[in-house]
Amino acid sequence: WVVKVRVPERYLGRVKIGQELRVETAAYWSWQHGYLTGKITRMIPVVDTQATGDGVFYVEAEIPNPGYDLQPGMTATAWIKTDKAPLLMTLIY
Repeated sequence: WVVKVRVPERYLGRVKIGQELRVETAAYWSWQHGYLTGKITRMIPVVDTQATGDGVFYVEAEIPNPGYDLQPGMTATAWIKTDKAPLLMTLIY
């Protein structure tokens, strides 16, 4: 599976290809199904300005098939493991 993660632009310097991330979907809670894990495989180098005026960029990550029904457009939360504290991000498939 390839997931697309929206990252606030203030974290651009802390996110790199190959970093690990942990994902919890809104439909399949981690306390019941565990976390999905994967690695960042692509950074999309375009900053998108949101309606709030905040800029975001996107990264893609590969995660193994979890064995349950993920669908395009599902939302989730991702934590990206950096050399400092983990970053909490919004995930979109």
